[in-house]
Amino acid sequence: MPRQQLVEYQNLLAQLKSCFTLTEKELENNPICHRYAFRPVMETAGTVASLLVSRLDEHLDTILNNLSDPVTEVNLSLLKDEPCAHISAFIQLRVLPEPLDSEFV
Repeated sequence: MPRQQLVEYQNLLAQLKSCFTLTEKELENNPICHRYAFRPVMETAGTVASLLVSRLDEHLDTILNNLSDPVTEVNLSLLKDEPCAHISAFIQLRVLPEPLDSEFV
């Protein structure tokens, strides 16, 4: 992935907001995170989480397509065994590993 694409991906991730203290019961009554003053209805169209997640998903699809390219697949053998196994599993399963460790990155 080109560096600029990675930076854009990281910036999109940084725009996502979360409230770890909000419980399911609180969410049913009032979808506002009082700790972080986060109100989803006040978000602008460009930062709505669903749009960001959709864009991030498109980026992951692009990465998968690039990794599935025959030229790229041939060059995966240049990696050490463990990183190569991580990438191969990602290509086959089409799911990021959990936890996402530095070896995969």
